[in-house]
Amino acid sequence: MDSPARRVHVIGGPGSGKTWLAAKLGAALQCPIYELDMWPDIATIALEPIWVTEGVFLWGIAPLLERADVIVMLDLPYRVAARRIVTRHIWLSTLGRNRHRGLRLLARFAWGARRYYWAEYGRPPDGPTDWDALSRAQTNVVLGPFGDKVVRLHRRRQVVHWLRALS
Repeated sequence: MDSPARRVHVIGGPGSGKTWLAAKLGAALQCPIYELDMWPDIATIALEPIWVTEGVFLWGIAPLLERADVIVMLDLPYRVAARRIVTRHIWLSTLGRNRHRGLRLLARFAWGARRYYWAEYGRPPDGPTDWDALSRAQTNVVLGPFGDKVVRLHRRRQVVHWLRALS
């Protein structure tokens, strides 16, 4: 990245490290971080001069993708993501902050995350909660027009290296 990023969108599958990377970027850039899981007003955020956004979502994110200086796609393997999903679940449960308590919900989420990583096709989502449309394949389709500003990171080492280079 030649010029300093002022607006960064982080996208990737469940357990890929989006929230962690967004927190690090927000601290490095000294800017607000918006988790799309919290359903913020995307159009308003896109107009701000500096931000970091993160989420797996594909519905309604065009304003963020258009205005972003950099789009980081965390494209890690499912085995890494599954381990992170389980670790995060245990950690949040230990802290008493897990909104999705229980092994049944953990198993359902981890099993469902496979679809994102393994689906060989994609389709546009029908709405903001069309979880079945979320896949690596469809994410690649959505990011296609923005190829010149997409940074694809496939391993934790690449993520750490890219973050250091940004600083």
